[in-house]
Amino acid sequence: WLLPRLSAPRPVADEVIHRLLALSAESIGSNIPHFDAASKANVIVMQLESFQYFLIGLEVDGQEVTPFLNALRRESLYGDALDQTTSGSSSDAMFVMLNSLQPPSGGPFCFLFPTISTRALPRILKERGWDTLHVMSYDGAFWNFRIMGDHFGFERQFFSQDLAAPVQGELVGWGLSDVALFERLIALLKIRQEPYFCYVTTTMMHHPFVELQHHQKLLKLPPKLEKTMAGRYLQLARYRDQALQLFVHRLKEEGLWNKTILVLCGDHRSRLPEREYQRLDVPKLDPVRNRVPLLIHVPDGKVRGQ
Repeated sequence: WLLPRLSAPRPVADEVIHRLLALSAESIGSNIPHFDAASKANVIVMQLESFQYFLIGLEVDGQEVTPFLNALRRESLYGDALDQTTSGSSSDAMFVMLNSLQPPSGGPFCFLFPTISTRALPRILKERGWDTLHVMSYDGAFWNFRIMGDHFGFERQFFSQDLAAPVQGELVGWGLSDVALFERLIALLKIRQEPYFCYVTTTMMHHPFVELQHHQKLLKLPPKLEKTMAGRYLQLARYRDQALQLFVHRLKEEGLWNKTILVLCGDHRSRLPEREYQRLDVPKLDPVRNRVPLLIHVPDGKVRGQ
């Protein structure tokens, strides 16, 4: 038998545990603001590959890198989240997001405990009447996503072989561009029983950020960023922002926007080399290097703030 090489947990004082439990209890329940603000709404959670917090609000030569998200955050609950992934990368992000637990330190959860069924969000919502699905435009064997998703309680999962075949220009890097993926997502959501919970794992904007063609680059970069990894990263962020704008437009066209909670969260740090951070003027000790954006939009903008 092979056993995971995990170190023994360090003891935590009882008073620390009780304090954290009390703090957690204050964040749930009918006495908190906006409780039940969107009862029985559809829920779409998007795990955005390599999308970091410092991108939101960033300008390059007077150009907003994320103009749509800059506007959307003003009518949403918005802030930053700590990148808690370890060696499991994107799979760790999915584990954290759906289970509210930290990943193991001895290796990726998806390989150490792939068949453990957890009390994850899809399972909880399924019990309460939500149709639950996971969508990713890549092979389900990657990071054991298919097996892991099954044991988190998803009713249906859609991977590259389950989606409409790509046409010319839709494949970027490992899978579909965000634009192509989101269009297929709309087709899936239109036929779902409501309410539904849909978790989307994006694959575009993956290191080393070489996925876009010239005509897809929407920013006019200054010389210091041209032909650099940092420049490519910004171009992908701008392209993703436009893709999200188109997706929200399509939700509105299909009459889904005003009955859907949309959650956007970066999955982990970009892992840009130090010289690339310097090109973007992100200080070495700046805490945003370890932060990813978290945006929650509730129908009619009922819940907003930072």
